Amino acid sequence: MDSEIKVLVVDDDDVILFLHDLMIRDSGLSQDVTCFLTARAALDHLAAHRSGDDQFLVLLDINMPGINGWQFLEILAEAPYRDSVSVVLVTSSIDYADHQKAQGFAAVVEYVEKPLTLEICRRIREAIHKDT
Repeated sequence: MDSEIKVLVVDDDDVILFLHDLMIRDSGLSQDVTCFLTARAALDHLAAHRSGDDQFLVLLDINMPGINGWQFLEILAEAPYRDSVSVVLVTSSIDYADHQKAQGFAAVVEYVEKPLTLEICRRIREAIHKDT
């Protein structure tokens, strides 16, 4: 990959944002990490910072106040920049129905349970580099 992927972490918990930021950086997945407490802020960031070559990886929680993870995915599916965004759902939900629902969104490349670990980040990094 010529340029480092930009990672956005979206979760309504400050502690989770801090821990996931550390895991992403320590694993070598990316050093370009931006954290958001709301899905709306992440969507606004994507709309404002997209350019032709930028690729984004969004680590997205499902259960959040305001716009939840499912609504984020629905909005993303209609966005002009949707092809430059991949999503990993990082959630505490172990509901099989959520896992099935995630498969219905083209942007979702993986579904993992919290907490994010170095091993999960390394697996995501390898999958991203294999696809490029």
